[in-house]
Amino acid sequence: QYYAPEILGLSEIILGKKQRTLCIDVKRQGVIDILEGSNKKSIYDYLTSKIDPKDIKMIVIDFNNPYREAAYKACSGVGIVIDKFYTLREIIKATSKELKRFNKSSLRWIILKNSSDLSLTEVKELSDSFDSYPGLEELYGIKEQLCAIYNYETRGEAENAFAKTARSLPSGYIYFKELIDKIKYFEEEVFSFFENPYSSSSIQNAAKL
Repeated sequence: QYYAPEILGLSEIILGKKQRTLCIDVKRQGVIDILEGSNKKSIYDYLTSKIDPKDIKMIVIDFNNPYREAAYKACSGVGIVIDKFYTLREIIKATSKELKRFNKSSLRWIILKNSSDLSLTEVKELSDSFDSYPGLEELYGIKEQLCAIYNYETRGEAENAFAKTARSLPSGYIYFKELIDKIKYFEEEVFSFFENPYSSSSIQNAAKL
C-alpha cells in the first residue's frame, strides 16, 4: 500500500548492479519503496501516480539533479533539502582526490578526520606531515573550512563562511573548485538544512550492508 510520508527521502542505491532509488519515510526511518530507476521520469512518475504529493511537506535528497528537478515539478510548493551527510560525503570525496597528488596514502585517514576527532598521536603525526609535505596544511585547512559550515548556528552564518572559502580558494584545487561549484548550484537545498535538519542517511547506509 503506497502512502506519502510527511518527510520523503530519495536516495540512490546500487542493487543487483543497477542504480535504483530508495524512497524513505524519514520520520519513521523506514524504506517505503524501491524504484527501478533513478532518472527524472521514474521519480516524477512515482510522485504523481503512486502517492499524493499534497501530503508531503519536505523532500530530502542527495546531489542528484534528476531528483531535484522531478521533485520541484511534481510537488510544487514542497520544500527540498539536501541532507548534510551527502554534503560532507562530497567534501571527503573531493579531499581524497586532491590528496592523490601527495602520493601519501598512509595519511589519508588522518587528513579526512575532523580536527576535533584527532587523537594526540594523530595531531603530532599530522603536524609532522605538514612540515614534510608543503601544501598539505593548506589542503587540510580548506577541507576543515568546508566541513565547518555545519558548525554554525544559523543559515546566514554558514552561507557567509562558505562564500568566504569559495572566494579565497587558491588556484590549482580542481576538485575543491568542482565541489564548490556543485554546492553553489544546489545552494538553496544545501543551506535549507539549517531550517529543516532532516536526515535519511542512516537508512541509506543500512541498505548498503
